Amino acid sequence: MKATFTLFLLLTCTLAFGQKSFVAGYYLTHTGDTVQAHINDQNWKKNPSVIEIRNDQNSYVVQKLNVTDIRGFALSTGDAFEAFIVDLEKSSAKADEIVLLGSQPVVVRDTVFLRAIVKGNVSLFYLNDQDSQEHFFIKKGEEAPVELIYRTVPQQNGDRVGYMQVAIYKGMLTAKLTDCPEVAGKIPGVSFKLTSLKTIIENYNHCVSGTKGDFQAAEEKMTFRLAGSGGLTYTSLAIKNDPDKSISGKDYNGVSYTFGVSLISTFPRRKGRSSLLTEIMYKPLKASGTGKEVNSFSEEVYKTTTTTFDMAYVGVNILGRYIVADTKLRPYIMAGMGHNLLVSNKSRQVIYNRFYDEETTTEKKMNTDDLRKYEQSLQVGIGAEIKNILAELRFENGNGFSPVSGIKTINNSLSFRVGYMLK
Repeated sequence: MKATFTLFLLLTCTLAFGQKSFVAGYYLTHTGDTVQAHINDQNWKKNPSVIEIRNDQNSYVVQKLNVTDIRGFALSTGDAFEAFIVDLEKSSAKADEIVLLGSQPVVVRDTVFLRAIVKGNVSLFYLNDQDSQEHFFIKKGEEAPVELIYRTVPQQNGDRVGYMQVAIYKGMLTAKLTDCPEVAGKIPGVSFKLTSLKTIIENYNHCVSGTKGDFQAAEEKMTFRLAGSGGLTYTSLAIKNDPDKSISGKDYNGVSYTFGVSLISTFPRRKGRSSLLTEIMYKPLKASGTGKEVNSFSEEVYKTTTTTFDMAYVGVNILGRYIVADTKLRPYIMAGMGHNLLVSNKSRQVIYNRFYDEETTTEKKMNTDDLRKYEQSLQVGIGAEIKNILAELRFENGNGFSPVSGIKTINNSLSFRVGYMLK
């Protein structure tokens, strides 16, 4: 099992890093020429510093262009980037990473591709740098873009040091948008978020020119899909350290079914590869096994115990899911936690005793009150989706139903599911 998952992960990582997706677009040279090309579109979450181009869609020759080689580029899928030399504030907004009291903010000058959000009389640009810090830039007319600053600064009160957030960006917006008093009056309510900044810039452009801008990036937000799925589950249950020797130290196996509904919450960028999967599943546990105890003095005296675990759980699973290749058949990997609640128990034991020529058979039910009702589990899986159909293989390792810390119940299961995603 471990070897299979390791091999799959190596394969999917190779696919993820090796995949290319060339789409129509163009780039701007420093001499002002517009060159049509096909550009490797990675739907970047972090702004790129290098792009790959082909002069023709069917060409095998790939050329790399650095941020200093061109003035910018745009893709038919909607993204547009421009190269600028900018001053970046690298100071952290996290309290535990803020520089020592009294020190100056860390500002570096760099040449970067800025993603256009709005272009007009006033333009808004976005940068997610290599340290995953977000930056917003404003550009008015032919001026150079300047970063909007939202700074966390230390503040000392006697022997105590606290932290205060300073919305410098609001003053910067006021200075740029002051020639439209109606819009400038709304700046105090503008939050330091892309959607809020985009709206105020669009409103300003509409105020001074009658349009929101010459270019507006498409709005990006999470998308949600419902899916139903079901399949078969193979269970391997192990019980250790139970004083009842009729069940302890034995393995119990069985096959059951599972079904339920899922909510797939997909994050923007990266072509929708990352998502959060929330499931409600009905998960029966069916496993059985037989143990035999033989008298040390005579083989004609023995006892066999057949234990059948027949339980039903309702589980809430929360997993992260990542699509490793943006192809027609989209393979994915997933990992997360399961939280299972015992809702039904029909487990029983059939005990057969033989004492020479005497035979007796008794049956007893397992008392639900003696079981832990809540189980936690770790889940990993692989799968693939094509159009609205998905299929996956998932491994689940749970801590079982023993309420006693010294007695271990190890619940391992492997399930194969197929499902259908609603649009």
